[in-house]
Amino acid sequence: MLDLKFTVKIRDENGKLRRIIVDLKKEAKITKAKLNTELVEQPGRYAWIATLCEMARIQRDEGDALLKRTAAEMDMEFRTNGLGMEIKVTETAIGHAILMSKEYQEALQEAFVARRDYGLLQAARDTMSQRKDVLMSLSANLRSELEQQL
Repeated sequence: MLDLKFTVKIRDENGKLRRIIVDLKKEAKITKAKLNTELVEQPGRYAWIATLCEMARIQRDEGDALLKRTAAEMDMEFRTNGLGMEIKVTETAIGHAILMSKEYQEALQEAFVARRDYGLLQAARDTMSQRKDVLMSLSANLRSELEQQL
């Protein structure tokens, strides 16, 4: 069976990065015998995932902005002070120097993680929306079965 657990990094209200484990298999599971409980808990489950997703979107946007800012700062530095090598300072040389720099690579890695986390949480949010639809169908089917028995 497919393991649907994943870990995302979400920045809390104090700016501290927290690791949150999302067990999508557990979150999406429906127990027919507890249908009323499942229906009552659904909005809270959806809200939790949707909130994480929104926080991840913000982090993705911040990561993209950091990446652009890092490149711009380095571009300005290289144009002002040169590349520190005995080569002609050209657009291409500056671009390559930026891409190869440790600072840019770190910002790029953060941006990749933020995009991945946002994508995973979008899928989780969609799953929870589909879970709601399944719960509604199950309860409608159960009501129909009960009415037929009467």
